[in-house]
Amino acid sequence: MRKQTSVFVLNWNGRAHLEACLRGLAAQTWRDFDLFVIDNGSSDGSILWLREQDIHPLLLLELGTNRGFAGGNAAGLRALPQETEYVVLLNNDTAPEPGWLGALVKAAKEDSRRGAVASLLVDWEGKQIDSAGIGLRVTGRGYQRYRRCPRSAGSNSCLVFGACAGAALYRRSMLDEVGFLDERFFMNGEDTDLSFRARLMGWDVWYCSEAVVRHRISASQNLGSTSSVFLNERNWIWSVAKCMPISLLWKYSWVYMIESPARGWFFLRQGMFVAWARGILAGIRGAWSYRYERRRIKHMRRISPKELERFLIYPRQLGGTDDDCDSRQ
Repeated sequence: MRKQTSVFVLNWNGRAHLEACLRGLAAQTWRDFDLFVIDNGSSDGSILWLREQDIHPLLLLELGTNRGFAGGNAAGLRALPQETEYVVLLNNDTAPEPGWLGALVKAAKEDSRRGAVASLLVDWEGKQIDSAGIGLRVTGRGYQRYRRCPRSAGSNSCLVFGACAGAALYRRSMLDEVGFLDERFFMNGEDTDLSFRARLMGWDVWYCSEAVVRHRISASQNLGSTSSVFLNERNWIWSVAKCMPISLLWKYSWVYMIESPARGWFFLRQGMFVAWARGILAGIRGAWSYRYERRRIKHMRRISPKELERFLIYPRQLGGTDDDCDSRQ
C-alpha cells in the first residue's frame, strides 16, 4: 500500500554519495514513507549498485537522460498516485539526521496553510549552516538564510519566504494549485521560483529547525562554476518575469540598475563575465515566453504587493540588513 508521504532522491552520477544518503533515510524514526530514487541517466554504476541493495521500500525511476533537478523531480511527481499528501525532496549528497522527516511532517500537519516546510541544512561536519530557508531580495533574487553562520543561529523555527529544495517538504494540494518546479530552469533557482508562486497564492512556508540535514556543499555542482553563474542569472530573470508584481519592479528599479553592473564587475574580476553576460541575455530572450504564465499567476494571486513586500530585503552591498552571513548568489 502506497504511503501518504513520498521522498524523492534525485541522482545523476552520484554513486559516491548515495550510500550515506540512503543510510540516513533508513535510520529515520518516522517510517511511514515511500522512497523514490530518480536517476537522470547516470553512467557511474549508480543503477547497478541500487539494484543490488536490500533497501525497502525503494522505487527506482530510471529516466535515461539528464533532465536536471527540476525535470527529474517533476518526472517523479507525475509518477505518484493522487492520494500522496506530501512530497519531500532530498539531495543525494546529503545525510538526514534521524528525526528529520518526522519533524517535517509534524510541522506540515500543525497548519494546513503551510504549503512547504524548509529544513536546516548544515555542512558535513554539522557546524555551519548552508540553508535555514530562503529569503528574497527586492530584486527577486533568492538567498540562503544564515549561510556560513554557526549552526546555533538557525535554532528558531519560523515563517520564511521559501524552502531550499535540497531538503524540503511540499504539500501536494499546494503543488496541484501553484505548479511544481519549472522544468525549463533545469537547475538553480527553481526552488525560489516555486516559493515565489506559493507565496503569491497565499500559502505559507515554515522553517523547521528540528529537521536537520548534513550536506556535502557543492558536491553535485560547483557553485562558482560558469554553468552555475549562467543558470543563476538566466533563471533569476525568468522568475522575476513570471512573479514580481509590476509595482514592485518600478519601485525598486533603481536597485536593479545599481546591482546589475556591480555583479557584472564582480564576475569580470572572477574571470566569469562571459558566463554572466550569457545568462543575462538568455534570460531576457526567454522572458517573453512567460507572459501567459505571468497573467495566470496574477489572476490567481491572493496577496497584495504590499504583503509580499514585507518579505523583501535590500542587497547587502546597498546597506540592507539580512539574516545571513554570506548571501551572495
